[in-house]
Formats: sequence, structure tokens, C-alpha cells
Amino acid sequence: MAASFHGGPTSKERKYDRQLRLWAASGQQALEDSRVLLVNCDGLLGANSTGVSGVVGVEALKNLVLPGIGGFTIVDPATVTEADLGVNFFLEEESLGKSRAQETCRLLKELNPDVQGSFNSEVHPDFLPQHKLVIISGPTKRSSLDPLIQRAQKHGIPILYTHSVGFFAIFSLQLPAEYPIVETHPDPESGQDLRLLNPWPKLVAAAAALGDLDGMDDHQHGHIPYILILLHFLEQWKQSHRGNAPGNYKEKTEFREFVRSKARTCNAEGGEENFDEAVAAVLKTIAPFSLRSTVREIFELDQYQNLTSESVDFWLIAHAIHFFYTTHRVLPLPGSLPDMKAQSADYVSLQNLYKGKARRDVEEVITTISSNSDSVTLKAIRTQLGFPDSLVSVFIATQILDGVVDEIQDTSNDHRSINDDALWKSHTERILALLTRDDPTPLDADARENIHKAI
Repeated sequence: MAASFHGGPTSKERKYDRQLRLWAASGQQALEDSRVLLVNCDGLLGANSTGVSGVVGVEALKNLVLPGIGGFTIVDPATVTEADLGVNFFLEEESLGKSRAQETCRLLKELNPDVQGSFNSEVHPDFLPQHKLVIISGPTKRSSLDPLIQRAQKHGIPILYTHSVGFFAIFSLQLPAEYPIVETHPDPESGQDLRLLNPWPKLVAAAAALGDLDGMDDHQHGHIPYILILLHFLEQWKQSHRGNAPGNYKEKTEFREFVRSKARTCNAEGGEENFDEAVAAVLKTIAPFSLRSTVREIFELDQYQNLTSESVDFWLIAHAIHFFYTTHRVLPLPGSLPDMKAQSADYVSLQNLYKGKARRDVEEVITTISSNSDSVTLKAIRTQLGFPDSLVSVFIATQILDGVVDEIQDTSNDHRSINDDALWKSHTERILALLTRDDPTPLDADARENIHKAI
């Protein structure tokens, strides 16, 4: 097989091409760093039955194995029966009488050799912290459910509880008290920071290197990146306005017309696209840096104020970024650059300026994290962060957070209600009502008893 050309996609990128388009490399890495624990149903159907098929949990794992989750563990005390073969795709005739956890694990791993899988007949407390999500497929005995939920709460692991009977299913989600979500996929422009009013020295030098714009030919003049156009004319504006940049709306519109007047209209195109871009960008880019209220709210929360060795990486990074803000009065530079009319070499050069500054800002944040030993030891920080560079970069790129959710909807229930008798009774009545909605014939006693057992 011929070697792929330099810079081409890797075999892994080709394998996961579709999903990489959806959640990018950072999302794929998060998926591959995760391990899921499936606790399959151990509830009884009746006095003479050993359990139910537990297909829902296995199908959920299938949808995580295919895109490449890091690993999974199946906990299931049951052995494979004839009833399992009729409903569970990940069992075969040779599986009869064997451990259901072992057989489903074996066949799930065949879907994706990159995924690690293991199995057990019961939950051991020592391996619970290795997982980032617990899926419980009901029905589950309360004697098994309550200790598992309490341990998951202790370790801050989310739990998804699901129970399905035919086409009727319910699920509940239990999250830790704190569950930061960094990659909220906001509008790319919402986190864009071009630093036109407080440029760093290398960006200032790039604008100064333009020299005399009037001496350029039409091709050069029409391909100046609009960021450099604005920086160039901002300096001219300041010289005639006591060193001040445009502040209010009136001044910004005057500056916009000033930039517009510098475009060449006597060329073959009758105008210049790069100057049109500069004019359009004035109002949204010529503004002093302002800390968004949602970000300020994060800096005021108790979790931020009181760091401990148990603090999750989110708060450690937030603390370091706030230190950066108090030092520089701006947040670290995200480093993204919008598309613009420019020669390829000039655009790449400008892009490298922004990326270089973003990397230096990230390094400063990481240095702050590493030196923050007042309330958190360096060892604890390193343990919490794991691979800080990529996480901090993502954190900065999304400008911390779009907002903070600190209230739970009134419909949220205590974890005990996941397997509460009254809750299941109400769902049983709903199922019975659905079954008889189109047929007024009452269900006989045996049918009702079988439905109650299944639920």
C-alpha cells in the first residue's frame, strides 16, 4: 500500500470523518478519553423468572462504541437465556448459558477494535471512579440502585437511568452539583477578539510596516487585510484627536466614513473589497474590551472564590484566567481570525501573529495555574488538569462560558424517585391507559399482572 502524501488525513481521521465534522477533533478526543459503566437490569419479572433482557443499555453502548468511546464496562449478573436471543442483537446461540455481560462485551468490541471493553457480574466500588458516565438500565433493585447512586454522587459522575417496555420508555438524568460544559459551540463571531484598540507590539509593527498606502499599486492596495487597514487609519485618527480612538457612535461613524474615503474607486473594479470589509467592521470591532456579565458572574461564584484540592479543572482555569484579566484588563486572546480579502501569504502571516499571541497567553495562564499553590498544591493541579494545554486553549477560545445555570427546574426529582414505588405505579397506569386507548375492551387480570411484572 502506497504511503499517504504529506499532510493528508490519517487513517483515524478517515475512519471518523463524519463525526469529526460534527464535533471536531476536541470533541473526538473528549469521547476517546471517556469510559462508560453500564449497569444492566437486575430486577425480577416474577417469582419464577431470573430477570429481563436489558437491551436498552446494550444498544446505548453500541451507539457509543461505533464513534469511538475510550472504553466501557458492563455489569450484569444474568446468564443468557432463550428469551435474550430473541431481542438482543449482541447475543448468539453459542451464548446460551454463558454470562450475558461477557457475551455482549465480546460482540460489542467487534464493532470497533479501538474501544476497550470489560465486564463483571457486580459493581465494585473501586472501579467506579474510572468512569465518566454511568448508564443504569432498569428495572433495578433498590438495594443495588441506592448505593450506586450515592457513590456516583460522591465522585461527581453523571447517571442516566432508563427503563423501556415496548415502545414506552422513561429516563432520568442525575448530574453532579457542578457540571461545567465548556464547549457550548457559540456563534464564532461572539468570541472574536481582534484587539484593534489595544494591539500587542507585533501587531502594531505589522500595521506600521505598510508604510505609505498611496505609493502602492492597485493590486497591493486592494489586498491589504482589513485589520491592518483599520489599525493604519486608527493611528491617523488618534493624531488628530488627542490620541483618542473613536469612542461614541458619532465618532465611529465619522471614522467609518474616513476609512471609506481612502478606498480607490477609479480602478477596474470600481472599488475595493478589502476597504468594504474594513468599513463594515468598524462598529463591531472598534470598541474597548468589556468583560461580559456572564463571565463576571463566574468570577463571583463561591466555587471560584474557594478553591480546594477537590476543585474541578474548570474552576482552576477560571481562577488563572481571572488573574490574567486583572493583570492585563483583557481576557486571553482566542486567536481566531475571520476570512478577509488578502493575498494568501499576507493572510497566513497575520494569522500566525494572532495564533502566536494566543499561544503565549495560554502559556501565561498555565504558568499561573502551576504556581497557584496557595489553596491547591501543584500536585493536585496537575492531577486535575491532565492535559492542560488543549483544555485551556478550548476554554479561552470559547471565552469561558455563555452563561451559568444555577437553578434546577421544578420538575427535577430527588435520586430516590428514580426507583420510587409511587412513580412506577403512575407510569404503569399510563401504560395501561395507552394500551386500551383504541380498544375499550378491559384487560383481563392475567394481562394486567404481566404488565405490572414487566414494569
